[in-house]
Amino acid sequence: MLNKVRKNLLLLIGIIMAALICTPLFLLGENSVITYHDQLDGEILTYIINAKYLFNGVSSYPELMNGIPKEGLVSPAPAFVILYKLFRPFQAFLFSAFIIKVVAFVFMFLLVDYLLDDRTIGLFMGILFMLLPFYPVYGLSIPGQPMLWYAVLRLKNTKQNVWINYLYIVFYGLCSSFALVGFACFTMVIMYVIKNICDKKNVYLRLRLLVGCIMLLSVYLLTNMGLITQIVAGRNNMQYISHRSETIIGAVPFTDSLKQAFLYGTDYAQGGQIYFMPIILAAVLIGCFELVKDYF
Repeated sequence: MLNKVRKNLLLLIGIIMAALICTPLFLLGENSVITYHDQLDGEILTYIINAKYLFNGVSSYPELMNGIPKEGLVSPAPAFVILYKLFRPFQAFLFSAFIIKVVAFVFMFLLVDYLLDDRTIGLFMGILFMLLPFYPVYGLSIPGQPMLWYAVLRLKNTKQNVWINYLYIVFYGLCSSFALVGFACFTMVIMYVIKNICDKKNVYLRLRLLVGCIMLLSVYLLTNMGLITQIVAGRNNMQYISHRSETIIGAVPFTDSLKQAFLYGTDYAQGGQIYFMPIILAAVLIGCFELVKDYF
């Protein structure tokens, strides 16, 4: 009982900190300083326009490019469109920022506590993870990943409250982008399922993990059906030409682009990761050694 109270208290501390972090947005309102690129110059419009025509059954949006098909304006976090339907754009943006901070803290805390059984480390890891500069327009694509893996691990190790873990998986699928991270998350989950099948775990365990994997895929398929249909149909069956096809971008050799992104970051998000490469490489080598040492 005492442990549960302490756990709830630590969770409350994190949620209060999330509220404090968002306080400047509450106080300044629409005068707040917000990162412009990839948010106010693009993704925010997908939410506003999708919310305007939500459940209207339209096939294109007349506000852009003389009528852009719905498939050309997919929101990164489909469930967040509801916020933009219920509230004014800035209020919806604020609520989404707060939701992201809370989810990032709570589930990083729970995941670390679940793996290490150390709530102090979980508290600090949750706070540090929550403080990362996530873009609210991308929903839970990155900040929600601890929730996804917390649910997957619980499906593997416990038979209690299985339905809650399924809800976590569905919620993550609804609040994340299939195009940006969904395919990678689904691939990792299915690889984890295959690993447990190869380890000859019990049938009930395999079924739980497989159901979770199917649910995640189903959510992504349902929320991105138009986009997936467009890709499967192929260019010859497209009824419009994408603006990306009409834009001629200066070609850069793939190896140069990879080197730039890996060592220095992208053009508008320069990083200093090159200085940490020795540490990163050492960590990767140690990790690989730990993975393979049991097989020899």
